[in-house]
Amino acid sequence: MWTSVIIIEMKEIDVSNFFQISNSGKSRLEGWIDTEPDKDRLKRIRRAFVAANRAGLMDLQGVFLRTGSSPILFVDVHTRGLPTTNFDSLIQLIDVKLESQGRAPD
Repeated sequence: MWTSVIIIEMKEIDVSNFFQISNSGKSRLEGWIDTEPDKDRLKRIRRAFVAANRAGLMDLQGVFLRTGSSPILFVDVHTRGLPTTNFDSLIQLIDVKLESQGRAPD
């Protein structure tokens, strides 16, 4: 299955917040998630990982954006087209944090 991708906006990004799951990026993401105080941003982060999971993204790479309404920007996207469980622990981490703040995850 092939999917067309269209780039509609270019952003200047701070590469110091780059992550790659296969190269210790997961622990960096966990640290950023753990210190994110904004509940709405946490929900957006969760939705990004749920969507990545459903799309079957592999070798997840991206940038964690500390400001703005889109906290996760995926780059160099690879997919196998099948749902994966690679991001389940990150999704669960966000769920626990949201529940501890009295907010249910979407």
